[in-house]
Amino acid sequence: MPFGVALFLDLESERAVRALWQRLADEGVSRTMLDAGIGPHVTLVVSPALDASRAEPLLEAVAREAPAIETRLSSIGAFPGGDRFAFLAPVVSAPLLALQDAARRAVERAGGEPEGYYAAGAWVPHVSVAGELTPEELGRAVAICAAATLPASTRLERLSLVEFPPVRELRQWPLVDGAR
Repeated sequence: MPFGVALFLDLESERAVRALWQRLADEGVSRTMLDAGIGPHVTLVVSPALDASRAEPLLEAVAREAPAIETRLSSIGAFPGGDRFAFLAPVVSAPLLALQDAARRAVERAGGEPEGYYAAGAWVPHVSVAGELTPEELGRAVAICAAATLPASTRLERLSLVEFPPVRELRQWPLVDGAR
């Protein structure tokens, strides 16, 4: 079963992204994220397999040392190929890159193998907004995202270990100063 390590957004940003997900569904573009069973997040690592009992203490140690990250969802992007996902991208910063690297190393120490967009040197930070899109739906998703009103800043404040599908959160840890 695959596993993921994710960063969750502050409540205001979560509400704004959920409203965007709802608008995409209402416009007939995609319900993918509404039906995914997980809130808006930035995925740090995905691994096809993992020893969760080994990963949990390693990820807890990462969370104890990592500051909550202030950023902005500043651009719109898309992953090409058969699944075509549209996403919002946070501004990349040294703390965000360091946290992804620490989470990736923790997953590797727990027997995981980060894949695709989550491997060393290949990470694309993103908050998915729609998936499994046709080329036409992708264009509509981008247009809807471009018109969306998002908070001026976003705070990434909780680290979580999940398994999927279906999505099941195994553990969650606040980052340093992660709760306002």
